[in-house]
Amino acid sequence: MQRELTNDQVIKLVVTGRINGKDIKYIRQLINEGNLMGIDLSSASVTSGGGTYDESNSTSVNNMGPSCFYGFKKLASIKLPETINAIALKAFSGSGIKKVVIPDKVTSVGGDAFAYCDQLNHVLIGKGVKSMAQGVFYSSPVKEVYICATTPPNLTGVSDYLFSGNDRTIHVYESALAAYKSKGWERYGTLVGDLTDEMVDGIDAIEEDKDSSIVGEPAGDATYDLMGRKIADGQWPNGKFPKGIYIKNGKKIYK
Repeated sequence: MQRELTNDQVIKLVVTGRINGKDIKYIRQLINEGNLMGIDLSSASVTSGGGTYDESNSTSVNNMGPSCFYGFKKLASIKLPETINAIALKAFSGSGIKKVVIPDKVTSVGGDAFAYCDQLNHVLIGKGVKSMAQGVFYSSPVKEVYICATTPPNLTGVSDYLFSGNDRTIHVYESALAAYKSKGWERYGTLVGDLTDEMVDGIDAIEEDKDSSIVGEPAGDATYDLMGRKIADGQWPNGKFPKGIYIKNGKKIYK
């Protein structure tokens, strides 16, 4: 990964190739000090090396490391590397992500990995997930869960705290419905055996609410501020925006 961008240049970042601790540290810097709100790592692969990305944690092969984006409220969108096989403790806890798709190669998800994400609504759990630790989605307002694994993942720790409450719909394949019921997944929400491959393919294309979507993916000719808020027609007299930086058609414009 090349590290040549200034902090205010990046709103959405697409990363390919190998990334290590130095790269994760740089991405964290772009979020903390700049305008970065969306990251696409789907074509990247995590390797070891590059030093620590925070006070004590470093990367390891095919693992989203512990607390790698812990507490990053400005991070609204993340596409995880398709090659990872593990998501570690508190990896995205307390971040601003609204949707997560756990890739099929992931086999384990660590405790509190996506806990306390107060914008997280949609979750897709890949078919390879075999174990999930305590509190993976605890205190996140998840309403729709899609689970591709036909064998219910093993829940470690205090399993009652995988989610908070049971006010959500959990979609599984019809052939797996009985297995999930037998493992007590109804404690987390309404189990429905309506999942299809077509539904799974469509999850990644879920369009987030336009008034709170990440900048860098605006629709049509709409204009957004740097917090991703759509500027309504007629919001200011004669269409004269206050001086500043805005987003239109995925590009920064200056007023």
